[in-house]
Amino acid sequence: MPEPFDTTSIPDDEPYWDALAARVALAAVREPVASDWLSSGTTPWIAAAALACAASLVLALVLSSTAGRGMDNVWSASLAPRDAVGRTFASGDAPPGIGEILVASQAEARP
Repeated sequence: MPEPFDTTSIPDDEPYWDALAARVALAAVREPVASDWLSSGTTPWIAAAALACAASLVLALVLSSTAGRGMDNVWSASLAPRDAVGRTFASGDAPPGIGEILVASQAEARP
């Protein structure tokens, strides 16, 4: 059985270590990746910010054009709470009055 830290099989001459250092240095050099362009100056950051603004404007335009077609009702119906008091809060444009909340809670309490 070989010794645990036996290094006699590793040559101890200068050409071996130079070749090993060259192989390590070659493996350490990496190819540039796509995200490296962001760290190369301010121009890519400005371009990325302009692209994000344009995307948000397009999204806002799409959402505003579908809002007129009843998408708000679809979203509010799908996200509305199941209990009567929660529906009272979610259904109106303004907060409900105390009377509406009391009526909703009493209607929910009845079997």
